[in-house]
Amino acid sequence: MKVESKKSTPKIKITLATKEDALQILQIQQKTWLATYPNEMEGITKDDILSLKIISFELVHSVHH
Repeated sequence: MKVESKKSTPKIKITLATKEDALQILQIQQKTWLATYPNEMEGITKDDILSLKIISFELVHSVHH
């Protein structure tokens, strides 16, 4: 016997990013790196990640100005 689910699938629309999206994209990238790469056991701090200049506070905020 086949049971059909009555749950609806949410509609998702994917669009290309625009320059207006840049700040939020950089903020997500920065938060993701800072949540992922610091490692207390390896002695890698958030400051170590920020010092790589791959992502920087200045870059994130310069996009919007």
